[in-house]
Amino acid sequence: MKKIILLCFFAALVLGACTVEKRVVTAKHWANPSLYYLAYFEWEETYFLVFNWFHNDWSKIKRCNVRDDNTMACVDEQEAQMILNPQHTGEVDRTSGAPAEAAPAEAAPAEAAPAEAPAEEAPAE
Repeated sequence: MKKIILLCFFAALVLGACTVEKRVVTAKHWANPSLYYLAYFEWEETYFLVFNWFHNDWSKIKRCNVRDDNTMACVDEQEAQMILNPQHTGEVDRTSGAPAEAAPAEAAPAEAAPAEAPAEEAPAE
C-alpha cells in the first residue's frame, strides 16, 4: 500500500511540474527613424509544487528595420548575443568572481648611471 501511495505521489509531483518562459525588456533605442534596437532578458522557470528554479537564461538583442508600410522586420544580433552570453559557449570560467592575477613583469636591465660632471669652482671674492 505504501508503495502505491509513494508511486502516486511521485507521479503527481512529476506531472504537476510546469515550465514557463519569461521575457523582460531591458533597453530600447531608435538608432535612426527606420532602425530600432530592442534588448531583453529571457529565461525559463520550472515549478514543482512550492519549489521553483530559474534556468536557461539568455540576454538577447534584436535589430528591427521599419518598412514603408510601418511594419517591422526584426532579426537577432547573433554575434552580440554570443558576447553577452559566454555561459552558453563555455568561454568563461564562472567559478570565481576574482580576476586572475597578472604574471610578474620581467625586470628591465639596469642601465649604468651617467658619470657626474665635475663641480665648477666658484670664483673667490
